[in-house]
This record gives sequence, C-alpha cells and structure tokens, in this order.
Amino acid sequence: RLNFLQDIGHIKDAARILLNESPKDHPSRAILEVYAGCSRAAYDQGEDIAAKYARTWLEDFIFSHAWVWPDLPRNELRDLLQVVAGRHEKEEIDTMDKIQYAVVAQDLPMLFSLTDSIPDMFPLYFITHFVDILFYAGRMPAAEGPAGVSHRDRYLIQYAKELSKHSNRAVRKMGLEYLKYGTEDPCFEALKEMLREFCASAETDEEMTEALEILHELDLLYSIGGEECLSRSNRLRSEGKMGGCLRWACQANLLVGGDRSKDYLISELLDDIASKEDEFNSLLAALTPLRTDEPLKKYPPQELEEMLAPITGARAAGVRSGRLYFLVQYARCRSLRLSAQPASVWAPELVELLVSGAAGPASLRRQILEEELLPVLEEGGSILATDEALNLMWYVQQVQTDPLARLRLTWPVERTHQVMGLCLSNSILQEKLPGSHKAATPPLPGLGDASKMFGPGLKA
Repeated sequence: RLNFLQDIGHIKDAARILLNESPKDHPSRAILEVYAGCSRAAYDQGEDIAAKYARTWLEDFIFSHAWVWPDLPRNELRDLLQVVAGRHEKEEIDTMDKIQYAVVAQDLPMLFSLTDSIPDMFPLYFITHFVDILFYAGRMPAAEGPAGVSHRDRYLIQYAKELSKHSNRAVRKMGLEYLKYGTEDPCFEALKEMLREFCASAETDEEMTEALEILHELDLLYSIGGEECLSRSNRLRSEGKMGGCLRWACQANLLVGGDRSKDYLISELLDDIASKEDEFNSLLAALTPLRTDEPLKKYPPQELEEMLAPITGARAAGVRSGRLYFLVQYARCRSLRLSAQPASVWAPELVELLVSGAAGPASLRRQILEEELLPVLEEGGSILATDEALNLMWYVQQVQTDPLARLRLTWPVERTHQVMGLCLSNSILQEKLPGSHKAATPPLPGLGDASKMFGPGLKA
C-alpha cells in the first residue's frame, strides 16, 4: 500500500504541473483534474471535478471516490458518504436513494427495512438469496432482527412459507431444504411445522414415505413421524381405506415406541374397527390374501409382510398383536372357504385360533364357532383330527361354563353337544382306518375325556 500511495503522489504532482501549463479552455484539463485531485478545502467548497460533473448524490459519491479520493480506505467511505450527503441536502430523496445509501453505508438493518417496504421491487426470493450471499461472505451483522430472529433466518422462514403454498409438491419440498440450513431455534421450529404440513398433504403412500425419509434425515422420525403416521391412518380410515389405515397405524406403532408396551395401539384400533360392521368387513377384505397356496402355518403371510414393511429408518420390528394375528388367520381361512377348499384344509386352523387364546373379538369368535365350524361339522365327514376335536370340545365347555358369560352362544346346548360328539366319533373312526395319515394336533393339557368335559350322558 505504501508503494501505491507513493505512485499516486507522483501521478498527482505530474498532473498538477500539466494542469498549470495547459490553457483554461483546453479539453485535456478535465482528465488532468481527475489525476491531479484536489485539496480538502477545495472539495468542501465544491470546486472539485466530481461536483462539476455529478448530477445526483450517488454520482457525486462515485466520482469523488474514483477521481478525487481513490486512495481512501474502505473503512472511511462512510465518512465520505456523510460529506457527499451534506452537499446534496436540497436534493429530493426517494426510497431507492435510501436503499442505495444503505448499501453504500453498509447499514443492513436499514437496507432490509427499506426493501421490505417495496416487495414488488425486491421480491422475497431475491432478498433471501442476497442475504445468504452476505451471510456466507461474513457480512451479516450478529444483531437480531424483528421478533428476536436473525435477518437471515427470518428471510429463510418467510421464503420457505411462500414456497409451502405452491401447488407443486416438489416446490414445497424446496422450502424444507431452505429451512434445513437455518441456524437458530425459530427456524428449526418452522421446519418442524412445515414438515408436519408436508406429511399431512401427502396423497399417496409414496409421498408419505418421501416425507418420512426427510424426517429420518433430520433425525425427527421418532419425534414427529409417529404422530403423522397415526394421523394418516385416521384419515384413511375415515375414507374407508382399511388396508392403508392398518398399514400406517403399524408404522405409527413402530415409531411411537417399538416395544411391547406400545403394541396396544394396534389392538385398540382393531377392537374399535371390529365394533363397526362396515369397517370390519372392509378390514377383512384388505386382509384377505390374493394367494391361497401359502401354508396357513406361515405367519405373517408374504402379502402382509409387504403391506406392513417398516419404512426407511424405522426399527425393523414386527407388530406383536394377538388381535392382528387372529384377524389375519381368520381372513386366510375365510378366503380358502370361499374358494371352495375342503373344510379339512381351513377348519383345523380356526379351531387352533379359538383354543390358543388369541385375542379375537367376541362377536367374531362366536361367528367362527357357530357359522363357520359347527355347520360343516354337522354335515359329517372327517374334518378334524381327534386331538383337534377334543380341543374344540374343551373350548366350547369353557365358553358355556364361563361365569362372566363373555361369549354368548346362540346354538342350543344339546345340538352343540351332538355335533361335537359326531365330530369326535368321525375323527376316531377316520384315524383307525387303514392307510389313514390324518395329522394330529398335540392335546391341550388336562382335557380329560368327553364325558368329563360335557357332563354325564354325553359320550364320544
């Protein structure tokens, strides 16, 4: 810098010599005045080249810096601006002049206040990116803006909210990207609010999964994702889409807790659906598999695994719900029955559902017993193995002698006992036939014989 100042001094001296030797009307005097500069006294009197050619305060400032004070340090430009402003006190100043003044003076709070007043001239997208450039250049002041939020975060929030109103979901997603780079709590809170709105606006499972992936990326999957999955589940239920309702309820179950203490969410949902006939029928339809060749012993079936597969970032833990197991297995047996499969294929599984203690709705357990099993057993034939028949007899006895009467059967007791006795007789006869390969189910402990189960007078 010292060499620069020395060179400037030499240039000024040479220009002044030439200026003194040139005629007053010579055209070269204008350029010589630029190189020669002037004294502070002459500048204050308005006798400098800048005052001669400038038409506005801005031109005066630019010419003064370029022609009169080229060696002025940047930290002294504010002083020069004050002097120039004093030379143009009578000049009419509009908002654009004030903005230009704020830029030159590096008065950013004043600049932002002015640009906010004329959004048509300075749209939000321009100011947001302009402020971001200043931020990464280290030119943003540390002082807070309105409402205790830094100017940068304030503009990021405003611009993101503007994008969130766009009809295009990809544009709304861009708004989230802007908020991800905020630095303060208000920006983070705005991000969480917009993420909730982004999840709520998802129309398809793919869009919802995309939203949850963003939550996972921001480490918000378990704090926000569970609530949003549950909201989507409720929304799909209100639309009659029980498959989607169950799927997102299971996702919420994984995100809310992921341990056994939280699995009640699914069970309570299924209980509530079971109490509404239309919803329950829709749920059974959703759980009914397209394939009927998959073994009933395989649980969960492949289609259910695909429907309830955890989303990206969720704990890969299955949903442990006895009610869900009961309904899924019943739907599979029901599908086999409706496809005209032999009762010996699906009836044993229904018996196992009843006697295993799986927590199915009482109305459905009564329906399985009186509308699914007893009618086919009454027709005769070898349907159940001996142990399966004994297990079913034990279950009926437990229901009929339950002091709380939690399951009320409508079939007459005598008719029920007759069907049970017929079923057991057919099972025993079938297993005694040569070449019979009827599989047997391990008996329940403490069943005893039929007369002990059903009282005197009834024999197998």
